[in-house]
Amino acid sequence: ITIEEQASWCRSTTTAVCDRSSCFVDMKTLLFLLIASAVPLLATAEDDENRAVVTISHKTLNDLQQISESATHLKFHDCTFPNLDETFFQKFKALQDVTFNECKLGLIHIKTFANHPALHSVTFMRCEIDDLPPALFGNLPSLFQLQLIGNKNKNLAHLQKGMFEQTSLKYLVLPSNEIETLDSKSFLGLSQVSNLNLAKNRIMELPEGVLDGLTKLNWLYLDNNHLKSLPEHVFAALKDLTILNLADNRLAKLPEEIFRQQTHMEWLALGSNKIVELPPTIFKGLNSLALLELDDNNIRSLDVGIFKDCPKLYRVTLADNEIGEIPNGLFAGLNGMIYLSLSDNVIGAIGGKAFDDLTSLQELKLSKNHLESLHEDIFRSLKQLAYLHLEKNKITKLPDGVFSSLGELQALHLDHNAVSEVSANTFSGLSKLLRLKMGFNKLEKLEKGTFADVHALLELDLRNNSIGTLEEGCFNGLGNVRGINLDGNHLRVLPKDAFVATRRLSELSFKGNAIEELPEGIFDKLEVLERLFLNNNNIKNINADLFRNCKHLYNLDLSYNQIKSLDSNFLDTLYKLKVLELEGNPLVTIGPPVLHQPQLRSIGLAYTQIDDWKILDALLDLEKISLAGTKFDKIHMITVGRRMYSKERKYWKLTAY
Repeated sequence: ITIEEQASWCRSTTTAVCDRSSCFVDMKTLLFLLIASAVPLLATAEDDENRAVVTISHKTLNDLQQISESATHLKFHDCTFPNLDETFFQKFKALQDVTFNECKLGLIHIKTFANHPALHSVTFMRCEIDDLPPALFGNLPSLFQLQLIGNKNKNLAHLQKGMFEQTSLKYLVLPSNEIETLDSKSFLGLSQVSNLNLAKNRIMELPEGVLDGLTKLNWLYLDNNHLKSLPEHVFAALKDLTILNLADNRLAKLPEEIFRQQTHMEWLALGSNKIVELPPTIFKGLNSLALLELDDNNIRSLDVGIFKDCPKLYRVTLADNEIGEIPNGLFAGLNGMIYLSLSDNVIGAIGGKAFDDLTSLQELKLSKNHLESLHEDIFRSLKQLAYLHLEKNKITKLPDGVFSSLGELQALHLDHNAVSEVSANTFSGLSKLLRLKMGFNKLEKLEKGTFADVHALLELDLRNNSIGTLEEGCFNGLGNVRGINLDGNHLRVLPKDAFVATRRLSELSFKGNAIEELPEGIFDKLEVLERLFLNNNNIKNINADLFRNCKHLYNLDLSYNQIKSLDSNFLDTLYKLKVLELEGNPLVTIGPPVLHQPQLRSIGLAYTQIDDWKILDALLDLEKISLAGTKFDKIHMITVGRRMYSKERKYWKLTAY
């Protein structure tokens, strides 16, 4: 999930913690996410009750005679301006704000905006500009916001010396303009600028001294450029800098003292570069740093103590690197950390005390690594941890009690490993666990009491293991579970009392096993079950009373089994059943009581052996029926009474009434 997606979603929530795609977002982080997603960052002046705002769209304009001279804010969208001469805006003595959005501009006179002492904001966004005079914005003493965003203009390829002199600029927003080079004095005279955005350009280098005059700069965006290296003292004058984004460049190495003066830095983004190693004191002095992004680089190792001068760090991303080991002491002193991502590395070893200082950590990502085992005390200090990702490793065994300290854990991802055995001690202490994902492992059986301690569990995913045995009582303790997935295992026999303890189960799936028989009464306690998937097994018979207590079942999938006949009354108690899948069975006939259930809306009979024309009577009550691979397959349209059904792929659907 990207920062922009997180921010977009989080704008609509007031919760402190979310589990959208297992991302953790606390409210302080949210502030930074919103900032990060606001590229370009648009400063907004306070509204004046007496201002006159005029918006013009889709016109070719040679003059503005039709607009009242009292206008203070002019906004143009998709307009064409053959010539913006020095008289174009002359009559608007109180002009404060001019915005050109997706416009085409021909000749622009160097004095187009001259003689407008109140003009404080100018925006050119996604415009086609024939010629932008370098000195167009000079000598505008009230101009505090200038936004040139995504324009097509060759004059912007090089930011010339003094382009913005004699202004009061605080916000200079220049992303996506294909800027290639900067003059050492491009920002001459901009001592008041607090926000400089140069993102998404083609800048290859920062000349020595280019930023020296920006002494009040707080936010600097240089992400998505072509920077390969940085002068050691390029940021030395920026002592008030709080946000620095250098992500998505080509940086391979950083000078050791490059951030030495940024004692107020709170967010540093270095992701998506080519960094191989970091000097051991690279972060020295960054005692205000809160967010550090180093993901998607080529970092192979981190020196113990590299973060020792960053006590306020609470979100660190190191995903998608080449880190092979996490030594003890690496995160020493970071007791305020709440989020740590180490996913998609080559980590094969983690010190038993590596996370001891991370006492506030709430999300830890270790997925897509080379872990084969876990030290029994590795998580002992993570008492606030809510989300733990260990999926896609090579873990073969889980030590008893390895998760016992994680009393606040809500989601545990262990899928795509090689775990062959779990017991009641494996999950002891996980009293608040809501989601347990253990699919794609090598489990062969589930013992009695395995999940006894996870009584809050809502979702249990055990798909694609090698489970052949369910011991009676293996699901004891799961009184709150809503979904159990056992797809793709080796189950042949199910114990009669397997689901006695799971009375709140709403979805149960056994797809792709080898089940031959369903014991009478196996589903009797599942009174709120809504979806049951038994497809792709070897079931031969369905007892008439098998689903007698499943009064809330609305989706039943029995497709691709060995069912030759069905008791005509087996659906009698399924008052809410809407979807019944029977395709791929050797069914020869199916009785009218089954087909004429008033609540049934869809039935799948494809690839069965049904050949009785009376089957078409069922269409009187159904919305769709599948008969692909039967003798009716070549029929493309049928009328029953006043209803017309048309074939769409393998289904006939009601198309007219």
